[in-house]
Amino acid sequence: MASIEDFKREIAGLTVEQFVQQYAYPFLLVGGISDNERMYEEFGTSDDMPITIQMPQLVTQWILKEKSIFPIKKKGRGSAFSFVSVGRSRTNDIVLNVGAISKLHVVVQKVGAAFTLMDSGSRNGTFVNGIPLDANKPVLLNDGDLISFASVIPARFLVPASVYQWVQQEHSD
Repeated sequence: MASIEDFKREIAGLTVEQFVQQYAYPFLLVGGISDNERMYEEFGTSDDMPITIQMPQLVTQWILKEKSIFPIKKKGRGSAFSFVSVGRSRTNDIVLNVGAISKLHVVVQKVGAAFTLMDSGSRNGTFVNGIPLDANKPVLLNDGDLISFASVIPARFLVPASVYQWVQQEHSD
């Protein structure tokens, strides 16, 4: 995980082609908001996301003051990508250490050139574009999809070219 500013410094000087070659995996853009209204400003209108997102104070203090970017890849070098685990446990590839998040909350899997997201039977659920996921039933992810973990942590699924474009447009000096 990196802050957006750290990530921007890391990719400085790369062209989009170089970025996509170096970062051949998608990303989760997580957090960066502190209330429901800002969530709708950042990630769409309330019509796009009919669920009410509750933001506990702990979450607001922990992750929502600044957006973070998580590469969707296995921990460690040279790890083959079969699936990436996301949850509260430190054994996950992406750790969201918030009480509302299950130890193993979701699994992201590469299927051909596409990616799927599967809620692993989490206690508080997962939503994609406002639609609750059924446990253990993968759904196809599209570039820009809004994911809500346990209705408390918003994230955006982005392919490498979209990450590059977002960082360049939204966070230029």
